[in-house]
Amino acid sequence: MKKVVFLVLSVLVAFQTHAGLVTNQVLNRVMEANANGETPVVILDLDDTLFDSRTRKAIIFREYAFYLLNEDRDESIAFKIFSLPLNQYHYGVSETLHSAGIRTSDIHEEINNFWKERFFTNEYAALDLEIPGAADFVQTLKSYGAKIVYLTGRDTPGMRKGTLKSLERRGFPSDILITKPTFEMDDTQFKKEAFEEIKKMGEIVAVFENEPRNLNAMIEAFPRAQAVFLDTLHSDKPDLPSESADHISDYL
Repeated sequence: MKKVVFLVLSVLVAFQTHAGLVTNQVLNRVMEANANGETPVVILDLDDTLFDSRTRKAIIFREYAFYLLNEDRDESIAFKIFSLPLNQYHYGVSETLHSAGIRTSDIHEEINNFWKERFFTNEYAALDLEIPGAADFVQTLKSYGAKIVYLTGRDTPGMRKGTLKSLERRGFPSDILITKPTFEMDDTQFKKEAFEEIKKMGEIVAVFENEPRNLNAMIEAFPRAQAVFLDTLHSDKPDLPSESADHISDYL
């Protein structure tokens, strides 16, 4: 009988994804903290950690393509944007346009301004779609007794209301959302300052982040926490994620 049980468990482990193994480790840490009488805290970034920012970019780019058609301008560029698949959207606007084969400099400047006016707003933040499995995972964390802290570089004046709406729409549990007081504040510096307040909330068992620089700052601040790097999109800042971090690209 024991041999049969062992074989069944071996098969289940063999079919479990790497992301599944990592998220299960985090859940185990949550349970251990609870068993020790501590409040388990999990810190999660939002853009390209829980939400796929490419969907917001694609909406804005296609809105620009419609603008070109309505103005009877650059039909060929509009159709290049319409035909661009989601996996060809990059962190930067210029890199995305190059993927579409659009290299005209004045169009780059125009669409970059069009994008900036919309991307960092409540209206467009509310349209975000989750990275596959993200909402279910965070709901499971919450059901296991974890305190959820959403720590994001999104700013309070421009994006907080839309972010709260997006979290609700996509089924993420309502917990603690920490946003920047101003748009101009450096993301990493803001997060480092927030760490001191978060430390008071309980035992930090895990941190999730897509920006290597921010993740490395979390590892330094919370050395006992499990660090998870979302290998999705990130800025061109030169940092590499610490070798101690687990890598996943979704939560399935």
